[in-house]
Amino acid sequence: MSSDWPLVQLGALLSIRHGWPFKSEFFQPDDESSAKLPIVVAIGNFEYTGGFRFGSTQIKRYASTFPTEYILKAGDILLVMTCQTSGGEILGIPARVPDDGNVYLHNQRLGRIHISTTALDTSFAYWLCLTPAFNKHLVDSATGTKILHTAPSRIESFKFRLPPLREQIEVAATLDALDSRIRLLRETNATLEAIAQALFKSWFVDFDPVRAKLAGRAPEGMDEATAALFPDSFEDSALGEVPRGWRVQSLDSIATYLNGLALQKFPPESAGEYLPVVKIAQLRAGNTTGADRASARLKPEYVVRDGDVLFSWSGSLEVEFWCGGDGALNQHLFKVTSSTVPKWFYYLATRHFLPSFREIAAHKATTMGHIQRKHLTEAKLALPSARNIWPTPSVPFKSSQAEEDPMEDTVRVPFKVEENGSLTYFFPDCRDSKGYKVGPKEAATYHTDYWAALAHVMSFGQPEFRRKNANGNRGRVVCNPGDVRAFPRSHIQRMLSND
Repeated sequence: MSSDWPLVQLGALLSIRHGWPFKSEFFQPDDESSAKLPIVVAIGNFEYTGGFRFGSTQIKRYASTFPTEYILKAGDILLVMTCQTSGGEILGIPARVPDDGNVYLHNQRLGRIHISTTALDTSFAYWLCLTPAFNKHLVDSATGTKILHTAPSRIESFKFRLPPLREQIEVAATLDALDSRIRLLRETNATLEAIAQALFKSWFVDFDPVRAKLAGRAPEGMDEATAALFPDSFEDSALGEVPRGWRVQSLDSIATYLNGLALQKFPPESAGEYLPVVKIAQLRAGNTTGADRASARLKPEYVVRDGDVLFSWSGSLEVEFWCGGDGALNQHLFKVTSSTVPKWFYYLATRHFLPSFREIAAHKATTMGHIQRKHLTEAKLALPSARNIWPTPSVPFKSSQAEEDPMEDTVRVPFKVEENGSLTYFFPDCRDSKGYKVGPKEAATYHTDYWAALAHVMSFGQPEFRRKNANGNRGRVVCNPGDVRAFPRSHIQRMLSND
């Protein structure tokens, strides 16, 4: 039994060594000219669930001399000793130096584990550092408020029950096997993601289908019906040449980027009534294990649900689909939604600009790099006619931010494609002081109940209803036959609850 295992202090089994302060003026970007230079390991290269993520983070190579004792060996374990968020989620996160032919250097603010006894298995030590108890110990003993720091002595003071060596090896082997399987699945997902991103760039950035048609060729990789959606010529715009009839828009004009709340101001109602707080650490981990707790009675827009697109705009910039269950949206995270373009488009569009956003954040003078809303406005791309493209996307993402569960009861809602390409839906916000006015002018009817109004408006071959326009006046909205989209009934119900 684990209660029979001896209680030991980590410092009796290992020691933690500091890194070296490599000088930033000698950092070189990772390219062909610097490929043979050593890599300076940085906190940003760590995965929040343990391990490194060199493939998706900025790599800094070093072009100067340094003490040789800071050269790392394959298999060395490094620990994060500084966390840029007050929750300290990544304090103590470990990663093992890969054996991939690169030379890695031990940077400051990272601790290097040196095991001093055969009583502790190296892989077991790695997994020990990923336990919530270890992280809690470091957070509780850390210095700083907004930026937390730990130290070798605090790491070494952690106490735990040490199993026999054989059991350590068996536990670590099982976890390593699971980790390997998870890593393989993530690599598969990354491959599919890269395919989708490449397709997005081809269609909406490089305009390859339009260039092919302009040259008299059939666009590659698509059927005739899809190819027919693209024009065969270009026109000038603020971005240069764009497909004829397409419009240039900014990210924040096609989607809403809702910043989260300072959730320490919204404590949970009780031990049993709460929402786990989704911070950057939870976004990167993909779950809310060990997360802080907040009120379960937040406004619905600040509740994160499976399928939501989240964008961390501070610290570690990431754009991800959330699949970790219901949670509360913390500050430094945007929840991205749109009523004008489908989810797959604003997800891939935001990811397209992620490298430039990361570059902006990397050059911020503050310790915690970030972007500002103006950068969303400055990020522009060309959009096709919503009526042609949006209802039937040809990339592997859902066509509406509302479509979450294909088994869920859905309702069909009519929409109109405006001149600027945006979509106006018959949603609950179409209600005025009298109710919902639907039907053609000569036979318009008011309904106080949304569901009755929806059934009535859908009974017309050409759905027609009234809603406020940009000037605040009531205006007629006439939809073309067939311009409808399915939404989960629960999605509409949440809108009604917010009214």
